[in-house]
Amino acid sequence: MSSHTQVYIGIYLVVDQFLEIDRTKRECENGHGEGRVWSHSRPEPFCGECGSRFITVEYTEKRRMSCHDASEEFGFDIDTFQNIDRGDKPCIWIGNETIDSLTGGEEYEGEFEINPDTIAAAVFDFAQKYAIPLELLNDNDVDYAVHFGTVMYQN
Repeated sequence: MSSHTQVYIGIYLVVDQFLEIDRTKRECENGHGEGRVWSHSRPEPFCGECGSRFITVEYTEKRRMSCHDASEEFGFDIDTFQNIDRGDKPCIWIGNETIDSLTGGEEYEGEFEINPDTIAAAVFDFAQKYAIPLELLNDNDVDYAVHFGTVMYQN
């Protein structure tokens, strides 16, 4: 499996939103997990390390919201954005239709000047193309910011 470095220049979202997901797990009263499973037909009732009975423990998992999570939650197309996960840092979402927004969709080789007019046009184009998903994010109080810049990521 190979990895390629991609460089994107344009409008992107920085999304700093967490999801809290209620989950359950089995552990003994001393905090040991289930570990090795001896029976394939049913879970073991006692801990293999200390002999205590296993119980079901409820906990909340907290993780950053990806664009895929948001599309499922708020109802926009799953292919609207590409998610760049940065571990502990806020996620970056690149619009899938904005890849060529600076050059107007034309194939382009050579230099391209980025000036205030091209940035303003790119921001306007982004706001038009992504009006519905942005409105859904606003309606659901998602913490995001719109940026213009360069994003480098592995693909």
